[in-house]
This record gives sequence, structure tokens and C-alpha cells, in this order.
Amino acid sequence: MAGDLVLFTGATGFVGFATLVETLRHGYKVRAAVRSEQKAEIVRSHPILKDIKRDQLQFIIVPDFLVENAFDAAVKGVKFIIHIASPIPSAEMTGEDDLDALMIEPAIQATLGVLRSAQKANTVQRVVVTNSAVGLIPFTVIAGIEKTDTRFGPEHRCDPVPSPYMNNTQVAYTASKVLALKRAEEFIKSERPSFDVIHIHPSVVLGRDELVTTSKALDSGSNTYALSLVLGRRDENAFPATVTHIDTVASAHVRALDSDVPGNQSFLVSSTGDEGWSVRIKPLLNRFW
Repeated sequence: MAGDLVLFTGATGFVGFATLVETLRHGYKVRAAVRSEQKAEIVRSHPILKDIKRDQLQFIIVPDFLVENAFDAAVKGVKFIIHIASPIPSAEMTGEDDLDALMIEPAIQATLGVLRSAQKANTVQRVVVTNSAVGLIPFTVIAGIEKTDTRFGPEHRCDPVPSPYMNNTQVAYTASKVLALKRAEEFIKSERPSFDVIHIHPSVVLGRDELVTTSKALDSGSNTYALSLVLGRRDENAFPATVTHIDTVASAHVRALDSDVPGNQSFLVSSTGDEGWSVRIKPLLNRFW
């Protein structure tokens, strides 16, 4: 309901900022958890938020999302939580890095940290968590290793590729989503908190990134798949896949706050495509099979 306070993580990311704007436009009050004042200023000073009332958006500094009780102060008085912050592969990250430390544990522990802090509060009614379509589909299917006629949906669950994740950052990313989902659902089942959880699973997200200020930043993240086609680049790691627009993803998060939407379930956010989800990762197939 408009006016309710939402704790928000991930506001300085592609999906996060778009969802933050959508949340504010729907009249919610937002307390954004950021790691530094510099991060807060990136959001606070953005021109797209110039008409937002001063009391509608506030910030709380949480320097380390992974320490115990990190969100205890942030959850006080909030009715909803939108948890989007989670590691994604970067250009600097390689398969030789400690992918458990960089990708897996942060995804799991930040999610569990939010849930544990929410459990201590007596005001939280719902937590909306950003996951991914890759959290629902076995990597063997995503990579084209396993052929199947299964039409995967939000009800599906799978096991991750085990560590060291084929020494590949994208494989580790899929594992982080599978494991974060698994651990969150185990938490709900074992702890039976007073709040419920909804997971949002977008496919490849494309669209305008309002935080981009340089051409280098523009050609990064999931938008690089579309730009590679526009710029005529050949990319051995490129793959055809179903996509979804950033505005749709942002809207899905906000609509999930509605009490008319039953909790403790997942929603897949994606176009259907002619062939559904289809991925080809040629270098991985050549190297490992």
C-alpha cells in the first residue's frame, strides 16, 4: 500500500535502480541500504529522482552486507523488503579466482542475513528477492549439454554445478542463484517466520540503464548481448535466449508487494520466444565435453 516503508537493497545496480524508481512512483517510502555514503549520493543526486519528496527516500549505511546482524537496524519499522543486491560476474573476475568467496557465499549470506533480520522485527510482512531464470533450470540444459522437452517454469528447482564451477564465472553465477533460492526456501520451511517470501526470476534483462554515464559502462552487463548484435560483433560466448525488458522486471517486484498476491512462491519474468529458453556456450562445451 502506498506510504508503507520498504527496505531496499541493490539500488545502485541496473535492475535495482529501475525497481527503486518504480517503487517510489507507486508511492511507497523507501529506506535504501547502501555500503557507503558515496553509493547513496549516486542514487540521491540522480535527475530522475528530482521530483521525489524528501521524506519518501532515505538511506542507511550497511558497510558489509555479509556480517552477522548487518540488517538489524535497517529493518526496524519496515513492512516490506525488496532484496536485489547480489554478486554478478565482472570483467575483472576470472575462473581462477575463489568463486565461492566472490559469488556463492555473498549471494547466500546476504539473502539469509536479510531474512534473519526480518525475523527479529515484528513489522515485516513480505520479502521480495531477485533471483534469475538460471536459478530454475539445470545448467546442463542451459548449456545445451542435456536435451529435454521440459517447459521450465517457476515451480521447477534444480541442483547447481558443484565447486569449482567448471572454473567459469557464469557457471558460478548460476550456482549462486540456485543455492540462494534453496537456502531461502529452507529458511522459510524450518523457521516459519511471520512474513512470506516471493522470488522473482527474470530471464536476460535488456533496456535503458539510467545509471550509465560512459560508453564503456553502456557496453556491460546483460545489455551487451543486444549491443553485440547492433555493433556487428562476433562473440563466441553470445547465446540466443528469451529476454525481458527492465521495466517489466521492475514492475514485477513492485506488484509482488500486493497482499492479493499469495506469498512463498516464485515468478518467472520472461518473453516466451519461438523456442523458449535456448542457450549455446560453445567454449564450455569444447573444454569440458
